[in-house]
Amino acid sequence: TITFVNGSETLQSSAVAFGETPAYSGQVPTKAATQAYTYSFKGWSPEIAVVAGNATYKAVFDSALVRYYVQFLNGENVLQADSLGYGILPTYNATTPTKAATQAYTYTFKGWSPEISVVASNATYKAVFDSVLNKFTVTFVDEDGAILKAATAYDYGTSAENIVLPADPTKPSTDSQTFTFAGWTPALSAVTENVVYKAT
Repeated sequence: TITFVNGSETLQSSAVAFGETPAYSGQVPTKAATQAYTYSFKGWSPEIAVVAGNATYKAVFDSALVRYYVQFLNGENVLQADSLGYGILPTYNATTPTKAATQAYTYTFKGWSPEISVVASNATYKAVFDSVLNKFTVTFVDEDGAILKAATAYDYGTSAENIVLPADPTKPSTDSQTFTFAGWTPALSAVTENVVYKAT
């Protein structure tokens, strides 16, 4: 009796005369793919030989590591894309991602979301950034340009009410006129850029 098996499944079993060479006539054996591997039929173990007694031949398979698609994005832009085998830890090898500054914020690259892990499926990693609120300088000068309060850094969006003012400036009287402080030009407003306020 000569038997061909695939795992625990009997594919073919027949009586073959002593001295003849057995032949398998069924469908090519298969093995279900796993998350990590695909399989292709390689042959039989042991190698088929002329009949000298009962024999069982087992299907053997070559395995190939399953490959998955891994990409790194910055917004909608694909920075790097790879086909990687199961269990491999992806590495990013392109230029460091950047994000354009706005009037309010500057950005520095922080890392990837989700955290990079060994390949077990298709994966997309998105660049994430730390944001820093921009600072701008506010300077107060007299009408002749003399600095009344040195440039002070304020966070973007600081309200006019939170800007620290210098003491009201004065202007010496002349024979024909006296002067009183009227305010600042331009009018005080929330901090959105470097600004110089001049006394009027």
